[in-house]
Amino acid sequence: PDRDAFMLRILSDNLATLAKSLEYQMPVPIRCEAKLRFRIDFIERENVIVFLGKFQTNLRIPDYFGIGQSVSKGFGTIRALPPES
Repeated sequence: PDRDAFMLRILSDNLATLAKSLEYQMPVPIRCEAKLRFRIDFIERENVIVFLGKFQTNLRIPDYFGIGQSVSKGFGTIRALPPES
């Protein structure tokens, strides 16, 4: 629960940074909710904790945009899910 709240706060901060870098003024505060799962992965000869998941936000983001750390290495790539029917 604490880890989930921490990750949600980081996600919210990353979304706010993305909006600011695009010089987009949000008319309302950014909201998001997420369902995450964590796992240990081996990256660049190190064991690291990574997370995978889905999130929903009131900020429209283009597919394959990257957010967070290491986006230049392909981490943090996002894409929209098709609407549920």
